[in-house]
Amino acid sequence: MSNEISDFGSDVVGSLQSQIVSLQNRVKELEAENAKLSSQLSKCCCHKKEEMHNVSVVECFKPGVANQRKKTGGDTTGRKKAIERIPGYNLEIMTHHSKRYVALKVMYFGQRFYGFASEAQMDPTVESEIFKALEKTRLLVGDKKESQYSRCGRTDKGVSSVGQAMENAGKKFIGDHDFRNFCKMDAANVHNYRRRITLFEISSSNMRFEGNELCAIKVKGSAFLWHQVRCMVAVLFMIGQGLESVDVIDALLDTEKTPSKPQYAMAPEIPLVLQSCEFEDVKFICSSDSRQALCIHFENEGRAYQLQSAIFHEAVQSCLPLTNGQSLLNEGTIKKVASHIPLLSRPTEPSYEERRAKLDSRR
Repeated sequence: MSNEISDFGSDVVGSLQSQIVSLQNRVKELEAENAKLSSQLSKCCCHKKEEMHNVSVVECFKPGVANQRKKTGGDTTGRKKAIERIPGYNLEIMTHHSKRYVALKVMYFGQRFYGFASEAQMDPTVESEIFKALEKTRLLVGDKKESQYSRCGRTDKGVSSVGQAMENAGKKFIGDHDFRNFCKMDAANVHNYRRRITLFEISSSNMRFEGNELCAIKVKGSAFLWHQVRCMVAVLFMIGQGLESVDVIDALLDTEKTPSKPQYAMAPEIPLVLQSCEFEDVKFICSSDSRQALCIHFENEGRAYQLQSAIFHEAVQSCLPLTNGQSLLNEGTIKKVASHIPLLSRPTEPSYEERRAKLDSRR
């Protein structure tokens, strides 16, 4: 028994001694690595510039007190000095690093944003969130002007970035046309309303709701005016419902015949998706890991929304008791639909010429 205890004790001691030797060797390796990094750091001027920046002296004066800069008998009680460390990162330190221009392709869902551009005076916007991320990760040097930032494909609040007679009417948009009657006019900044549509197609999807099939309208063009697609779709809905003739597209595209846009409501912004923007000689790169993570994220989000939709549908069914196979939609009070006024018979908005004349009169 005593021999067994002795053998067990010697094994433990041997194991501990082996661990100690291993740790000692690791300490020596870390010390060598630390010495190597210290040598590299001593040859770099970055830390010297940072030290000079961190101990910069800032003069602080009390507001409303005159002649604070004047010395009186060598007394400096009216003058305070403070060491101030500017938050963030020092641009002077980063000037020696290599820089290059990059193009970012961003995907976003616009329901929680007040549009894309940060000039919207409301937060959050897609652009403001992008700059916050770039500044947080220190990938941006300077502000928008210094970095020569530019954007394309801006969207409005709520917009995201993805019948036979209806479809026939949509083909009339293809080509080079003046779309001033299919947009929200900005006469102060936009003077050319001709745009070129190269593709217009309607495709069905596998999604259905209450027997109605969900379709996707795909529009491709060189550029789009403000709210152009939403106005185009609004008129197409009227045609699809049989409220307007297909020929109304031709009449609205003929700006000599119809110089002013009739008043009509745009299509809702939530289903609108800016799918992509194309550039010559620019190839966007997405790693396989990022692509896989994005697909998993979308699949999880899709399942969550399907579950939420099922819950809402069940809530609708349980609002009122149904008998004899009656449908809740048929039992509900039907709101009286206002009679449709043909587009070409409606009041019109001011024409481009009228808007320009009003702007010029203010100068």
